[in-house]
Amino acid sequence: MEDDDVKAWHQYPALRWMYDRLQLCEKLCYQCGPSAIKPPVEGQWFIKPQINLLGMGLDAQKYTGQLIPTGCFWMPYFEGQQLSIDYKFVENQWTVREVLTVEYDNGRPKLWTRLLPSHKHCGVVPGWLFTSLEAFGVDRCNVEFIGGNIIEMHLRWGKDFDATPPWTEHAEVVWADHKDDRPYVKNYEDCLGALTVPRLGFRYF
Repeated sequence: MEDDDVKAWHQYPALRWMYDRLQLCEKLCYQCGPSAIKPPVEGQWFIKPQINLLGMGLDAQKYTGQLIPTGCFWMPYFEGQQLSIDYKFVENQWTVREVLTVEYDNGRPKLWTRLLPSHKHCGVVPGWLFTSLEAFGVDRCNVEFIGGNIIEMHLRWGKDFDATPPWTEHAEVVWADHKDDRPYVKNYEDCLGALTVPRLGFRYF
C-alpha cells in the first residue's frame, strides 16, 4: 500500500485536498455535505468515507435516510458507465495511459475491462485540476467517473493490469467467497483487515 495513495499523501501534502472527497465534490460544485448535515431534498445520494486511502470502495453505500456515520459525507448518486482513467503528463500535455470500465455483482467489482483510449477522455477533466497537478510536479493521476461525473481522484496510476501482456482485455476479480478450482493470479487485498471478504486476485484474458 505504501507505493500507492499512502505514498502520494506523504509526497504531495499541498494536494491532499484531492483525497478529501468532500472538498473535491465542493470544488466540482456538486451538492454534498458532511455527516452532520442531512441532504437538502429527497432523492438519490451516495455515502462514502470523506478520506479513504485504502480503496476497494470501503463503507460506500446508497443513502436511504439512515444516520450518516461520522467521517463520511454525502454526494449525488450518479448513474451510468463507471470509468477509471490513468493520465500522464508528457511533453507539456496530459494524455491518456489507460481506460478501464467495471461491472459489479452485488455491489462488488466483478470484471474490469480495458477500453481504447482517446483524446475525448482528456476533455472530461477540468483544466484547473490538471493545472493544480502541474504546479506541484505531479506527472500522473487516476480519475474515476460515473456517467461522465468525477467521483474521486488519486495521485498514482492503477496497477491491476501491470503484470499482464498488452493484449489482455479483461481482469475478472476473484473474491475469497467465490473462489473455485480455476487458476488465477494472486493479488491479495483486505485493506488492513477492513474487508470482511478479501480479494484474492484476478483471472486475466
